[in-house]
Parts: sequence; C-alpha cells; structure tokens
Amino acid sequence: LHTEQKQFSLALDAYLGSLHIHKARGSTEIAIAEILNNIGITYFGMKEYDRAQIYHAEALESLRQELGDDHVDVAFCWHSLGVVHQELCDQVEAFKCFQNAVSIERTELYLQSLGMCLVQMDENENAYVCLDEALRMKTLDCGNDADDDLAEIQRNLGIIWMRKKRFDESLRCFEEALKIKMQMPLCGESEKDHRNLMNCLDGALEAVSEIFGTQHMKYARLLHQKGNFHGAKKEHSHAIEAYVETLKIYKSQHGDSHLSVANTLFNLGVSLNAKGSPDKAIRCFIKALRITKARLGEDHLDVADTYEQVAESNKLLLSYNDAKIYYEKALHVRKQATGASDLKSAAIMHELGKIHSQEGLWENAERAFKESVRIRTMQLGQDDHLVAESMYNLGLVYKSRGDSAKALKYLEGSLRTIKSKLASADPQLADNFHSLGGVHSSLGNIDKSVFCYDKAVQIYTEVYGKQNDNVALSLAGKGEILCSGEQFREALSCFSECLDIRKSIDGPIPAKESGDVLSQMGEIYSKLGDGTNASLSFASALTTYRQIFGTKHQTVADVLQRMSAHFVKVGEFERGYSCVKETLILQQELLGQDDTKTADSHYCMGTILYEWNDYAEACKCFERARDVHKQKLGETHLSVANSNFYLGCISERKGDYESAVQYLQDSLSGRREHLDEMDHGIADNLARLGHVYYKQSEWDPAVTAFSDCLKIREATRGTDTASQVNVADALFDLGTALVKALDTQRSMQLFTDALKEYQRHLDNQNDVKIAKCHSCIGEIYEKTNELLKAVNALETATGIYEYHVGTDPPEKEIRASKKIDAYSGQAETLFRLATAKDRLGEEVIALKQYRRAMRLYKSLFGRDNLHVAKILNRLANMKGRAGSVDKAMVLFDESLRIRMLHLGNNHEDVAETLFGMGIVFEKRRDYGAAMKAYSDCLRIRSSKFGSDSMEVAQVVVNIGVVRGNKGDFSGALKSWNKALSIYRKHGLGDDDALVATVLGHQRLANQLKKRGRNKN
Repeated sequence: LHTEQKQFSLALDAYLGSLHIHKARGSTEIAIAEILNNIGITYFGMKEYDRAQIYHAEALESLRQELGDDHVDVAFCWHSLGVVHQELCDQVEAFKCFQNAVSIERTELYLQSLGMCLVQMDENENAYVCLDEALRMKTLDCGNDADDDLAEIQRNLGIIWMRKKRFDESLRCFEEALKIKMQMPLCGESEKDHRNLMNCLDGALEAVSEIFGTQHMKYARLLHQKGNFHGAKKEHSHAIEAYVETLKIYKSQHGDSHLSVANTLFNLGVSLNAKGSPDKAIRCFIKALRITKARLGEDHLDVADTYEQVAESNKLLLSYNDAKIYYEKALHVRKQATGASDLKSAAIMHELGKIHSQEGLWENAERAFKESVRIRTMQLGQDDHLVAESMYNLGLVYKSRGDSAKALKYLEGSLRTIKSKLASADPQLADNFHSLGGVHSSLGNIDKSVFCYDKAVQIYTEVYGKQNDNVALSLAGKGEILCSGEQFREALSCFSECLDIRKSIDGPIPAKESGDVLSQMGEIYSKLGDGTNASLSFASALTTYRQIFGTKHQTVADVLQRMSAHFVKVGEFERGYSCVKETLILQQELLGQDDTKTADSHYCMGTILYEWNDYAEACKCFERARDVHKQKLGETHLSVANSNFYLGCISERKGDYESAVQYLQDSLSGRREHLDEMDHGIADNLARLGHVYYKQSEWDPAVTAFSDCLKIREATRGTDTASQVNVADALFDLGTALVKALDTQRSMQLFTDALKEYQRHLDNQNDVKIAKCHSCIGEIYEKTNELLKAVNALETATGIYEYHVGTDPPEKEIRASKKIDAYSGQAETLFRLATAKDRLGEEVIALKQYRRAMRLYKSLFGRDNLHVAKILNRLANMKGRAGSVDKAMVLFDESLRIRMLHLGNNHEDVAETLFGMGIVFEKRRDYGAAMKAYSDCLRIRSSKFGSDSMEVAQVVVNIGVVRGNKGDFSGALKSWNKALSIYRKHGLGDDDALVATVLGHQRLANQLKKRGRNKN
C-alpha cells in the first residue's frame, strides 16, 4: 500500500520488518526472495539503484536455487534487475537480464524492455523484432488505448525507422505515440514521462523535417506543441525558443496577420510573463490583439483572454492602473459574450479586488470580491474552494476597514469550506487561522486569538518548516495579543522566537512587520525594566520604518545616524557601517556636503573604518568632518576635537609622530574646553598622547601624560569591568614609560599592580594584557640582573601568547590574522627571553628565541622593520663574542641599513649599532674603521644624552682602547681620563667595575709608554 502511494520510506520500513520476521521464523527461501525483490523495487522508487541491484540479485539467486531457471517468478526477477541496470546506464547487463526474462516467458512487457534496450544499443533489427511482437500482443490485448507502454513501443519503433531513413514510417510511429500520450490524464507529469514526451516530439520534428522540410506547417504545429509542453513544465526559456521558431514559420507561410500567428504570439507572451519579462510580453499581446480583433471581432472571447494577459503583464510591472484598465476591458468583452457570469469573469473580479486592496481602495475591493463570491457560488455552489478563496479576501477587506464583525463572518465561512476541502496541513488553512487570530484580537477575544495563531504556527511549520516568514508573522500576532493581556513574558518569548526566525530567513523581510515586532519588544523590555534591551529594540525598529517615509527622507537619515552611532558604541561595526553608509548617501543628497549632519556621518564612518584598520579611508572621513565642523561650529568645538583625536591616532599608526602630537594636543585642548577635567574622553586623549611620546623616546612627556591619565582613571573608577580594566591599562602604560626613564623600582610596582587588576577583573586568565604584564616584569628582572626570575616571568608570558597564536604559526596565517597585538607581543617577549638566556650563557636557546622573534616580526611588518634590526643587532653581538666577526659584521651592516632607513643618521639606536660595529672592527684589527664607527657613535650619543652621560663614557673608553692598540698611548690616556671624569660625576668610586677597568687600561698604557721611552 505504501508503495502504491509512493511513500517509499514507509514501504521500506514495512518490507524490512517483514524480512526480519521471515528470517526469524525460518520461512522458505521463496517467501524471503519475494520480500527481497519488493525491497529492490522500493529502493528503485527511491532512486537508490545500487541498493536495488543488490536486493534484486539476491532475490534472483534464491529463486533460481528454489524454482530453477525457467520459472516465471525467476523471469520477473530477471526483468526487475534489468530495469535497474538500465537506470545505472549498464545496457549490456540490462540486455542479458531482459534476454533471460524473454527466454523464460515471452510477455509483451519483457519483449518491450528487451526491444527498448536493444534500441539503446543500436541493435535495430533485433529491437524491431521484439518491439513489433510486443506491439502485436498489445493490440490483440485490446487494452486501454491511453497506455504509456504502447506509446513507448511506438516511440522506439519511430527511432528504428528514423535510423533506417524510413521517415514516413518513423513519423507515423511518433505521431501515434504522441496521440496516445496526449490522451493520458497525467501527460508529462514526471521527469521521465516529460523526457519521453519531448523525445517523441523531437523525433516527429526530425521526421517532418526530412519529409517536408523545416518550413512546413506540420513542422510549425509540432514546434508549437513542443512550446506548450515546455511551458506546462515551467521550462519557459525552451518554450520561448520554440514559439519564436514557430512564429517565423507561420509568418513565412501565412503572413503577419493570420490567427495562427496571433495564437503563437499569445502563448509567447504567457511564457515571457512567466520568465519575468512582462514588458516584452505586452508587445506580443498587443500584436496578438490587433490580429484577433481584425479576424474575430472586438467582442470575441479570445480578445478578452488577451486583455486579461495584458493586465497580468502590467501587474508584474507594478503598473496597477494599467492592469485595472485591461481587466475592465476583459470584463466588458466577456459581458458582451457571456453576460459576465462565467468563472473567468469571477477570476478577473477576484484579481481586481486584490489590486484595489493593495491600493487601499476598500470599497472597490469589497464590490469586486462580492461579485466574485456571487458568480462562483452560482456556478460552483457554496462549498467550493474558489468561493472560499473570494470569501477569505472579502473578509480581509473588512478586517482592514476595521469592520471586525463582518470580517469574522466571511473568514469563518471561508474556514468552514476549506477545512472540508483541503488537507489538514494546507497553507490556505493557515492563512485563514492567521487572519482570524487578528480579527479575534481586535475584538478582544484573547483566548480565541491565541488559539488561531497557534493553529497557524502549527500548520505553517508543517508546510514550510520553522524558519519561515509566515510562522514569524503568526508568532508576532500571538505576541501582540498576549501583550494586550499583560502576559509580558509569554509575549516576549513569542517576539524573540519571531525575531530568531526572521534573522535566519534569506531574502527581504517585510519592513513594517519587523519594525512592529521590535517596537513591541522595546515596550515590553521597558515595562520589565530592561533598559539596555529596550534601547536596542527601539533602535532596531527605527531602521525598518524608513519604508514608511520612503528611502529619501530626513527622518530616516536621522534615525540611521542614531543607529550607526549606537552600533559603534557597542562595537557592532558591520551593522554600524551599513547604517552610516546609507545615512551618508541620504545626507549628501538631502542636505549637501557642507552640512553638519553630513559631517557627523563622515565622522561616524571614520570611526568604523578606523576600527577595521582602513586608516587611509578613515583619515579622509575625519578630515571632511573636521573641515565642515570647523567652518560651521568653530575651531574649538568638541566635534573638531573629536576628529583631531582620531587623526592623531592615525598619524601615530603611520609613524608620523610629529603630526600625531599636534593633532592630539589640539584635540586635548578642545576637549578640555568642553568636557569635565575627569572625563573619559580626556583620559583617552592623554593615553594616546603618552603612547606617541613613548614612540618618540620622549620619556618625561610620556610619563606626564600617562600619570595624568591614571589620575582620571582612578578618580572615575566604577564597579564595572571596563572601568577596572581602564585603570589597569593606565598603570601598565605608566610602567612602560618609567622603565625607559630608568625608574625600574616604580615601574615594577606599577606592572605588579596592573597584573593584579587584570587577574582580578578579566574573565580569561590567558588574556593578552596579562601576558604583557608578565613580559614587562621579566624585562625589569633582566635589567636588574635577576635573570632566573626574568626567565620565569617571560616564559609565563610566552605560554599565554602561545595559547592565542600557537608556537610557530605559518607565515600566511600570521599575515592573514587580525591578532597583531598578540603576535607582536609574543615576538617582543621572545626577544626579551632570548636576551635573558643569552646573559645566562644559554646561547643555543637564546639564538633559537631570537630567530623565532625575528620570524614573527618579518611576517608582521616585513624584512625592513626596526624590530628586525634590533634582533640583528643582538645576533651580531653574539656572533662577535663567539669570534665569528665576519658574520657579526654582516648582521651589523643589515641592522644599520634598516635603522638608518627609518630613523636617519642621528638616532640613539643607530649609535648602538655603530658601537657594536666598532667592537667587531677592533677584533679584526681594522682600527681605522673602528675609530670611524666609534666617532659617529660618540657624535650621536653626545647630542642625544649629553657629553657627560654614561652612554658617552662607554664610547670614550673604547676610543681609548683603539688609540692604545694603534700605539697612541697619550691619546688613549686622554680618552680614559675623560671617561673617568664622567664616571666620577655620576658618583662611581674606584671599586666600581667600570672605573676599575679604565684604571687598569691606564696602568697598562703608562707601562707601555714608559717601556717605549726606555727603549728609545
């Protein structure tokens, strides 16, 4: 029974259950084989041909063993297996199966299958014998003339005759096949039937073309028929192609004004409408109208049909006035011909009613639907589904007009009819329940309304699945009625479920309905005291109401602007960008480029682009905003200060620190004029300014800026996590500046305090901020020679960074990642760890970590960045200490090239590299080059640190060593005396290692100098 109803999954369950019982009971092989064969047939119906083959083969083997090779049941099994092989395109195996079936029992079915298989194999003679015999048996059978098997025999015979160039015989067979297929009630319904039907037509067309040529009327009629079949299967492109070719033939044979031309134009127009080209369709219908009127008169029903199709085209073009005109014309013709009381007239009235409803012309819609109800009731009786359809739409008209009593009458009448006519899970039934839910809601019938909406949700879900717009609408309706009954939690649940569905639905969502849902949610959240969600819901609702005012309305622009600012505030940048992009287009069109609202949109766009690291475009936005605000509001306005802040941040990112300082100072000045001194905006400004000073190596201004920022953060500290973390950030920033200012004790305390704050308030103890603290603490331990503590802290930091980015990620992954801070932090930590390991004498580990750090820096910033230069400098020092002076020099050269490229000739980092190069030149006994390197280093350090700095003393000592090695003991002693003088100024006594080293150099130089005099 399930198989007959094509419920194959259920059939399979039943057969498998039966098979299990048969085997458990030890039933005969014949009984089991029958079940196996049926399972094969079921899998065939499910198009699982491989499985079908397995079960048919197993059944066949069992039957052959039990019944022998000549039993009719074996023949049936052979045939079933052959059909499966055909679907698997294995014609050879299919042929063997069909041949075995025919050898056992020569039935018309087996002969037909064998013959058709032979046609596929191009075995035309043998195929003809089989098919001809099958045809005779069918004819003698005197069965149903509308037999598809008979049609298929004729079709395959037509193919054979075509191959033999017997075109008359071929055409006769194809036409006979077509005649039979056309008599069948479900002609061409399945894909296979449709394919066979089209093959018949193509065969007939080929035969006609061979006999009469492609310009013959017979060819045109077949081609027209082919277009009709394509249209029926919604293959509109193929239908259009067939009609166009038909049209050419009819015109060439009969001219442009023949009725056959009009009929073809009509069908071509219908297909063009279905294909979505109503403008082209109208041109076809107008031409068809001209011919039909001339041939049949103004009041012929064919004219009415064509008017109706022109109306359909205009409706597709949303030209409702023109659509109404042509519907009225169609009605007029029908009234003349039939009295306008036929079903077609009722259908036209129904369509007119729908158009009037769309336009809000409720009285016109009421008249149209009432007339449609009257005609359909008269022609079909009260209980027909078409009557129910018109009653339903009439009920909707009364619902829209606020006449709930009449709406209830017609909707309930419609529901009674369709409940008896339609399946329990039909969408029309759900539509009716949904509309009734709204009517009961307006009447205050809460329980009845909820019942109807629940029924609508249930049916829509069964028909379309949960993620469907109709389900969402019914849930929204239920939410509204629950809200009116102050059942807020239940209503909120409905609205939330509705929104979840809408978010998952592809395609446009009706704007008003979405807005209504969000607005209702806002009201409920407000009543429940949830201000955050209320704000979010109201803001989201506003975006949908732009459809109420149109796309070019200032109210919409204002709402979108507020929306975009809100989304930026909460970090939803994608949604914010979408809103502000639309806002900007509207503002520019409505207000122009020089309006402050347009400038506000540019500013908002800039903040989003800045977050996305698109600094070039962000900079353009902020500059436009600043210029307009400055012109309209004055230079010191807060809006100008805000743009300057971001321009400073962008300049910092680009490495233009001088411009960054200027922008940030201007911003700070403007904000202080308008904001409270303890405002977070001022703290943000100070923090950014501190970072720029830090990058310029201006440690004192950086310390001042970070200190002022910390005061504000601590004074405005709240109980929320963000506020606590802001304090920790300020502690950390000040610590980094104090490290550079050589206040290691205070910086250690700040990093320790920041670490505690982060650990207390961050949910993830592997947060990058915690890693940064451990890394900086490790750096201080290294500077204060607590190397084991340094290693411990730095390895902790490394572990956290590896939690985020892995141990050795591929270069492509690094470049594609947005975790720049994590990767750069990991690189800096590895560099510090390598330094500590190097000082502990673990040179192999140090070298490995330096290389890991350099790989990260190269992947992040390229080969020529300053971080790479810093590591190259360290590696050069290591190679120099190990005696590999040539390798060291190569590394120093590359480090110097990169540093001079970015920093110029007078930076302290350049001096550091020159100092290292001087040492290597010394070891190579190239004292001239060493003296040049030290001299350049001395010039830079003197200008940067002062002539009495410890950095200068270090260089002067080495210059003395070079002079001594060259035999210039007087010059050497002079240099060392200068170095000693600097050391004394810094409070170093004779017991200090630096002083002792220089004193040792002096004693040796004096001895060598004295020995030289004695020798002379």
